Amino acid sequence: MLDYGFRLGVKSVTVYAFSIENFKRPAEEVDVLMSLAAEKLQILSQKSELIKRNRVRINVLGAIEMLPRHVRISAAEAMLSTAHHEK
Repeated sequence: MLDYGFRLGVKSVTVYAFSIENFKRPAEEVDVLMSLAAEKLQILSQKSELIKRNRVRINVLGAIEMLPRHVRISAAEAMLSTAHHEK
């Protein structure tokens, strides 16, 4: 989706990925979703040529303090590794 956005000239993308209400799901489901979020943030910040080539800055917004530690770390790493990007 980011690639299509770049081609169309989209300047900002917001991904609504997890609401506080989702914490009411069964713990096993939440754990899987959190692991997926951490994994995808790591890929975006460390391995994504699309992010690097297009100089995309990643910002994670919301009640970050409610996320598990490993997700907060992945979010912080993604934001730090792209902080110098301007798009």
